[in-house]
Amino acid sequence: MNPARIRQTTADTIKALVPLPARRRLVRSRLTSRIRTAGLRELPDFVILGGQRCGTSSMYKYLGRHPQIAPSLRKETEYFTIDYDKGEAWYRAHFPLRARAKAASMRGKRLVTFEATPDYLFDPRAPQRLADLLPNAKLIVMLRNPVERAFSHYRHNVRLGIEDLSFRDAIAAEDERIAPDIVAMHDDPFDRVLSYRRYSYVARGHYAHQIARWFELFDREQFLFLDAESFFEHPEHALHSLERFVGVSVWSPPDFVNYSYSGNAAVNPEIPADIRTELEARYASSHADIKALTGVSVPWDFSR
Repeated sequence: MNPARIRQTTADTIKALVPLPARRRLVRSRLTSRIRTAGLRELPDFVILGGQRCGTSSMYKYLGRHPQIAPSLRKETEYFTIDYDKGEAWYRAHFPLRARAKAASMRGKRLVTFEATPDYLFDPRAPQRLADLLPNAKLIVMLRNPVERAFSHYRHNVRLGIEDLSFRDAIAAEDERIAPDIVAMHDDPFDRVLSYRRYSYVARGHYAHQIARWFELFDREQFLFLDAESFFEHPEHALHSLERFVGVSVWSPPDFVNYSYSGNAAVNPEIPADIRTELEARYASSHADIKALTGVSVPWDFSR
């Protein structure tokens, strides 16, 4: 086994042995200590905006091991959505010191940093907030077949114990569940809109509407669109596209481990055929809408 593979395996093994609550406490402690040096820290060069359940966890891991990339202290800072009231110093504390980038530059290397918060694409508060602080950032959007994405989102919530309805009932109840939070965002820009984030199974799949909000504030050239299906099948190709887009050397991890929970067929059955048909009808214009807006042809088309 080569050294890079040993390091990757060791890191994954150690993380798996440490309970999640303990890992979160450690991150919070480190973050608190780093706020004191916030003024000496970088802001991200690029941001993965989402979408949720589209491979962002695996992409974050791969990028975080690139020798020219320094990841945020935790994958999802959630600053431009639910933690915006914590302030810029809190956000900067997630990123490396500028001295680290300067040292890399003196060695003839470019060091870039990033974060990945899948809620940014979906939350209407995020575009303006991000534009105010990071107007020149490069923005990565990963899109997945919206029907598969919705079911993956649902299964994820079931696994976490925050969903007790059937998929059929959850889809039927979605509008009623999230409507109060849509109002709450207008009344209180710092509301954490928990139901909106948790139960937006279908709404998150209407990508064109979400992308259009970002295009109002950022140039098209700042965006890279990747389809999750291709990423899942050929992760190296998508990773290399992103590396070239953000201006670092082409590199691959020793293994493309799947860091997004996928479960197994026994626990995660197929989408019932009638629900799949219903959702495909609701997303019938998705392919054409995304192509017209971005110029990107996604690998699903329910209009035929």
